[in-house]
Amino acid sequence: MSTLAVPLILLSSLAQSPAPAPRELVARAVAAMGGEPAVRGLRGSVIDFYQATFALGQEETPASPARANLTIGRQVTDYAGNRVLFTTEGRNPTGAVNTVRRVIASSIGMTETNGVPAPDNPGQVAAIERFIRRTPERLLVTALDNPAALRPLPARRWRDETLDGVRYAAGGDTLDLFFDRRTGLLVLTETLTDDPVLGDRVTRTAYTRWQDAGGVLLRGRSTSR
Repeated sequence: MSTLAVPLILLSSLAQSPAPAPRELVARAVAAMGGEPAVRGLRGSVIDFYQATFALGQEETPASPARANLTIGRQVTDYAGNRVLFTTEGRNPTGAVNTVRRVIASSIGMTETNGVPAPDNPGQVAAIERFIRRTPERLLVTALDNPAALRPLPARRWRDETLDGVRYAAGGDTLDLFFDRRTGLLVLTETLTDDPVLGDRVTRTAYTRWQDAGGVLLRGRSTSR
């Protein structure tokens, strides 16, 4: 009995302990990723990725699961120069294969699809630049430098873990951030947008399988719904 009582008491006290201040949560997450000097000094990254995208309307029958668009690719990001290169090969549910290269630099974008180049429109460029700003390694450093934009949120349960919440209110980059109470790492973000069909739409992104990438922990898997 005594061997069971100790972890139960520790779990109870952990769940009931008050959450740190918002900036402390962000600072703890940065420390868990490798420390502020290492994360702040990260000038770029190279990520090889595999992606499966499921969308409405891709079912063979109303009772069938959605078939996925499958993509393999590489993302090379220059944080210091605000530049990014995507190289992908995607296969849609019909079996067609598309090879795409996209370059974004100085708020200008160009996409080459199967060897045919075309300029990106401003909305596409803005979306990619927002995506870069919202990567955990950039988002947390920016939030650390803007404590006035941070507000506490109630703790929540997710996958049987207690998460401490912070709202980062920065215009178009406003997100709710949720941190693992045990590791300190950022594990969940939520954004609320106005969808013309669905109305208010919550996009939830989970970060898991964190792994060392030269002294800095980066997410090994991102799942958005």
